[in-house]
Amino acid sequence: MLFQVIRKEIKVLFASYIGWGILAMFALVMGVLYTQSLSEYMQVMLGHVPTVEQIGLTKYIGANMFSAASLLMLMFIPLLSMRLLAEEQKNLTMAFMLSAPISLAEIVLGKFLSLLSFLMLMLAYLVLIICILNLWTDIDFGYIFANVLGLVLLIASFSAISLFISSLTRQPILAATLSFLVLILFLFVDQLFEQQTNTIWASLSMMQRYKSFAVGLLNTADIAFYVLVSGAFIFFTIRKLEHQRVYG
Repeated sequence: MLFQVIRKEIKVLFASYIGWGILAMFALVMGVLYTQSLSEYMQVMLGHVPTVEQIGLTKYIGANMFSAASLLMLMFIPLLSMRLLAEEQKNLTMAFMLSAPISLAEIVLGKFLSLLSFLMLMLAYLVLIICILNLWTDIDFGYIFANVLGLVLLIASFSAISLFISSLTRQPILAATLSFLVLILFLFVDQLFEQQTNTIWASLSMMQRYKSFAVGLLNTADIAFYVLVSGAFIFFTIRKLEHQRVYG
């Protein structure tokens, strides 16, 4: 049943204008940034543009593109997730879904994994255009792997949080707005309390946790943080649906 939910939700995403529009926008922005970064790198290497330090092609282009991709996901995920549960409630189909012979865990995981699978298509496109550079020069695959892993974990956390928020309201637009604001809070919570000496806020900041991946390093504490955040919000969503099934 889990795979049936995933297949159904992916079909819905590809049948929507929002899904195709987001895919097209991501491809366009990444394509423009890719050619622009490559052109700038060539100017630096030719000495036309001064640079403080010599930097590899992979890091120069990858840093720009992975950073931009994370910001695009911040905008795209709330738009894609807003219909997963909020629209079910708005269209009054939630009761049918909750009474179906399928566990709530399968429903929630199916919707989460379908969204994640759709987003992985965009990430695959990003990795492909960067790896194409290997046809002309050696690239740092370790750096790419660390950034890809970090972005996957970040996307999974964004998706789990947005899915939970989608379960709290009947209005998809409200769900998207709240998801965006909450994701902003999780990303930059350390900036809101930067005057305080307590480091707990920095440890809760997704942006701070992502920095190690961005420089090509793997930190097990950061990996565990993202996994725990994703798992926690998936659990919260299941509990929310259980409460709704019992109390309406």
